[in-house]
Amino acid sequence: MADWGKSWNKNQAQTPPAEQVEQNSGAEDEILSWEDGEYICEDAPEYILLTPGVYDFKVKSFERGYYNGDVEKNSPACPMAKITLEIETDKGTAIVKENFFLRQKVKWLFDNFFRAIGMAKPGKPYAPNWSQTTGLTGRCEITHSEYKGEKYNRVKKYLFPDE
Repeated sequence: MADWGKSWNKNQAQTPPAEQVEQNSGAEDEILSWEDGEYICEDAPEYILLTPGVYDFKVKSFERGYYNGDVEKNSPACPMAKITLEIETDKGTAIVKENFFLRQKVKWLFDNFFRAIGMAKPGKPYAPNWSQTTGLTGRCEITHSEYKGEKYNRVKKYLFPDE
């Protein structure tokens, strides 16, 4: 995903060169241009609220982000890893979003994630390679969180391969 705050320049052309569009095009995420004349209207995928329990997951994507902090919660600004998990169900693919704040105080959270996908072992040093997480699989326990009256899937805990 583009970092529009840093990459957009009013002096640049509004449409990337054709060769850049061709390189970035893919079946799942084709690049569209401002001049495209017709689109086919598609329904958004239905959000699947999972029944709380244990599920297998696959890491769909990783994105670098930045958390601006929250003074009221005494939470400082820091880099953030945005992970999207896919869980296959009878109703279709459920999506679970996870944000990991890159802070020592909560490092144990992403340690558990890396252990669940087999990239870390207890008591052994490891270098978190976030970009290599896409496509890896693991198990987790799902619960719900609520925001503005709506329920969402949330990882309660990651399960380790030896459990």
